[in-house]
Amino acid sequence: MLDLTISIVNHGHRELVDALLASILAHTHTISYEVFVVNNLVGDGSADMLASRFPWVKVLNNPQPLGFAANNNQVLRLGGGRYTVLLNDDMVLVNDALNHMVAFMDANASAGAVGCKLLNPDGTLQRSCWRGFPSAKTLSVDLFYLSKWLPWLSLVQDFEATFQSTEPVDVDYVLGACLLVRREVILQVGMLDESFGMFLEETDWCYRIRGTGWRICWTPDGEIIHYGQQSVSRDPVRYMPMLYQNYCKFGRKHGRHRLSIISLKVTIALGALFRALVWSRRLVAGIPDSRAMVRGYIAAFLATPTF
Repeated sequence: MLDLTISIVNHGHRELVDALLASILAHTHTISYEVFVVNNLVGDGSADMLASRFPWVKVLNNPQPLGFAANNNQVLRLGGGRYTVLLNDDMVLVNDALNHMVAFMDANASAGAVGCKLLNPDGTLQRSCWRGFPSAKTLSVDLFYLSKWLPWLSLVQDFEATFQSTEPVDVDYVLGACLLVRREVILQVGMLDESFGMFLEETDWCYRIRGTGWRICWTPDGEIIHYGQQSVSRDPVRYMPMLYQNYCKFGRKHGRHRLSIISLKVTIALGALFRALVWSRRLVAGIPDSRAMVRGYIAAFLATPTF
């Protein structure tokens, strides 16, 4: 059996997919693997590029764009590896990250999934793992910039500072941009929940994985540059409400009390207003895209009652 199935969903980023595949070839030598590329945007020339430069890649061409979960689930059904890793198309391996992740899983039989160190293009660390599943408390850390203003709070340090560890750590969930999952886990827990559409699909998956007794881990040994985390900023008015609606969806799916959902909605409403004010100041200062971000947070605030 192959060691690893690699799932890459291409959203029309032909050049980035080219660079990612080249980095996989350059840095992945000690394990056997197969690569699936799901072309989620027809007509961008990716199919021709893949056929000419990477003929060994297995290509799936969608007749119409699908969401994160639906795209990766196609590969989860077809892959033959002992592990499957989900990789965003806007990534480049810095070192033999995939080797490190497979080695970690081989050495930790109780680990159901693992993520690795993600870097911004300038080499700084990117948030990629968390403790504490979505709730009013954890969402407050993000919406009100508590990690910037009150980094010493135990809530902040435990929630999102684990990704700065120099040793492997147990977490609750990792970013779906790079998430490696054991085959036995997929067979036991099932695939990604396609009803989320976009946002929190991997969080829901990790919740279900932990719920069956498997550990979710993060290792700093593997390093990958991630150019993304820009889905919301591309169209804030569309995506911002979708993001926060899924927080409430997650809570309902996993049995949160009605008062917890109300608390979550209040946090979203207050946080969205706060963020709109912050981006209004940036708008006055001439920061690019500020107007769109203000409109996005106002859209989220107005939509909160429907969540």
